Amino acid sequence: MMQKMLTSLSNPTVKALRAMHEKKGRKGGQFLAEGLKIVLSAIENGWVPQKIVVSLAEEKNKHIKKLLHDLPYGVEVLWANASVMEKISARDNPQAVMGVFAQQFCGLEKVDIQKRVVVLENVRDPGNLGTIIRTADAAGVGAVMLVGETCDPFGLEAVRASMGSIFAVPLARVTLKEFIDWRKNLPAHVPVVGTHLKATQDYRRIKWGQGPQQGGVLVMGGEQHGMSDEISCTCTTLVKIMMHGTADSLNLAVATGILLFHASAAPDSES
Repeated sequence: MMQKMLTSLSNPTVKALRAMHEKKGRKGGQFLAEGLKIVLSAIENGWVPQKIVVSLAEEKNKHIKKLLHDLPYGVEVLWANASVMEKISARDNPQAVMGVFAQQFCGLEKVDIQKRVVVLENVRDPGNLGTIIRTADAAGVGAVMLVGETCDPFGLEAVRASMGSIFAVPLARVTLKEFIDWRKNLPAHVPVVGTHLKATQDYRRIKWGQGPQQGGVLVMGGEQHGMSDEISCTCTTLVKIMMHGTADSLNLAVATGILLFHASAAPDSES
């Protein structure tokens, strides 16, 4: 196990780790994940860290000692003092462990249409994106497809919001054209359901296959403008969540969760 000490804020390694907060700092294909639980989740899902950053104050922590003992050969361990941990994390109370991982996207040919797929078009809020990935994981979704200008799922805020599910759910990043071409090749029996402000059908009336293993595609548009006309035309059905109070819409992650868990337990109701 290779080990190094980080004590200076001007250390190039510290600067490179801190730079991963920004998209340009992740252009090398790496990203930062914070927290022992999230790092362990990554390893349990087969992701091997390139580096592990550990607080010097936690060197006797039995859980961290076990993590380090179980690391595969070749993972670099960086021990950091409190000021360096705060610099890398940009938090006053940083987590005791951080991991550096290589970004992973799956190709469209590996998207399992036997399971439910979530398609997100132009989602701009990384907190929403991470929460949707976490919810998709909980609902047994097979893949999340990021279309168009959807934000980076490997940004620190999205990774935090996913609570480790970023390592459990396959992600595909595609252009709108690539999605449309993929959609054309879906079997006719696979439902493609989208949410739309102009829809009149209540989401509870949709007939999904029983459970998350029965396939189907859920399409969600971005926070500001919803789905584009181009992607809404690919849907077999457009639905909405009926509002009963003064609010005219829901947070995107909340709406996605409602639809996903309805789909996962959908009765054989009439469309």
